[in-house]
Amino acid sequence: MQRLVQRLTVWDWGAIAVLIAIASVAAATATDYGVSNDEYVQQLYGEKLRTFYTSGFTDWSAFQFKDLFYYGGLFDLTATLLAPHLPYDLYETRHLLCAAIGILGLAGVCRLGRLLAGPRAGFFALLLLALTGSWYGGMFNHTKDIPFAVGMIWGVYYLCRISAALPRPKLSDVLLFGISLGLSLGLRVGAVLLLAYLAIAVLAWLVVAVRTQGWRDHAMDLARIAAVMAPALVIAYALMAVFWPWAVLDPLNPVLALKHFSSLDMGIQTILDGEVVAVSKVPPLYLPIYLIIKLPIVLLVGLAAAGISFLMRLRRRQHRPIPGSNRAMAVTVAAALLPVAYFVIARPTAYDGIRHFLFVVPPLAVLAGVGLDRLLARTVRQGPALATATACAIALFVAVQASSLVMLHPNQYVDYNLFVGGPDGAEELYVMDYWGNSVPEATEWLAEFIQKQYPGRPVPRTFKVFAVCAERVTFEEAAPPFLIWTGDRERADFLIAPMHMNCANYVDRPPRGTLIHEVKRMGAVLSVVKDWRGRRDHSS
Repeated sequence: MQRLVQRLTVWDWGAIAVLIAIASVAAATATDYGVSNDEYVQQLYGEKLRTFYTSGFTDWSAFQFKDLFYYGGLFDLTATLLAPHLPYDLYETRHLLCAAIGILGLAGVCRLGRLLAGPRAGFFALLLLALTGSWYGGMFNHTKDIPFAVGMIWGVYYLCRISAALPRPKLSDVLLFGISLGLSLGLRVGAVLLLAYLAIAVLAWLVVAVRTQGWRDHAMDLARIAAVMAPALVIAYALMAVFWPWAVLDPLNPVLALKHFSSLDMGIQTILDGEVVAVSKVPPLYLPIYLIIKLPIVLLVGLAAAGISFLMRLRRRQHRPIPGSNRAMAVTVAAALLPVAYFVIARPTAYDGIRHFLFVVPPLAVLAGVGLDRLLARTVRQGPALATATACAIALFVAVQASSLVMLHPNQYVDYNLFVGGPDGAEELYVMDYWGNSVPEATEWLAEFIQKQYPGRPVPRTFKVFAVCAERVTFEEAAPPFLIWTGDRERADFLIAPMHMNCANYVDRPPRGTLIHEVKRMGAVLSVVKDWRGRRDHSS
């Protein structure tokens, strides 16, 4: 332990301090986030999986529940098992668990950045991911996307260690890679991408090995690699079987899941630059555009610096063998760019901006961290004045982005960068509060509004609220007893609705009520409250 502490640099201690700070803030604010639109059914799926096991494998209702059996149930089953033993309600438990996993992802990008380019790169990678609104805001209720992204980045980390050590990787790295792969498959079948990244690593090693020494000398090495990696696949399959039992009921089920998600047509729409499109027919640049406008400017600067550094190094090393460290970098680049390239070419179903591809953001943050590290190193060689100016510019970008996340709380995931004018500029042009995360705040405001009409006494009657474009449970978790959800538009007293995809105005058409409140962040309207009681006395 003492030897480990002695090896830590100031950047390592800085990363530890950032992780502690984020964990503290997350623990203190996790209850501020609303119940997402998927959480109710996901929780039911977790309970059905628990029933599958407690019934002695006789209750198969989990495998006929909507289309959720195409997903692994790792998070939902874990939350179901934890909730009765923690002093929080069900959804608070889910949010705290998801936040804890998200922080584990921050640690993962720090470790990967450190592995690739040293402690400063690790620190920057951690900081950049933490400053990404889609990540930090999603840490509390993107309970499929965040855990999957965390499993993937740790899988990439151990795969980078393996690739750097080929053809003789450490068994411990192989086993931990297998665990990461298995847990990721226990969430989504898309984790098979880790096997593609493994193939890239082996191919990069093999090309150089054959070029320098020929096939004959490395045939045994290939066999050794296959034998060493076999335990990882066994572990991964076993973990997948535990958390995604449907996948092993038939050997072809994972293939069916891949086919399902590649051609999924949910009959819903998304929006890009103000144009409403079907989620099954999004343009090829849908994902790249959303990444460019959703990621913080400082992260994009880091990516640009990394790209320039790569091109410069490529020119200097055109005919040199690829060392282990470069193979690890190649794996990270593949993890960041290969899914985006697949999206552009195959155009799978996509909606909610970058949510379904959130797993590419951690490796992008790592590459950006490496880019900032190399940018600083280069400016130091140019002189202290330029180095100081560069460091100050990075600090300014970081401070501005951090202040934006504070102002957006608890709706950080609607953050957009200055390319579109921030959240205010993105309003009505791009996806906004698709989870209805602002609905609890609107509900609490309405409760206070009504209570003020009965000062010093209980509210004597109930009011019906038509809350749409968000799950009923999202409203009910925040509503006092005198606010009752109704699905009957004509009998509702009030409307609460997010403005995502212009939902509130679409529902209130033709307008029949009075706008009495807006939930706003950085100039963008996230949700509205409308009084639908017409000319009736507001105190009646």
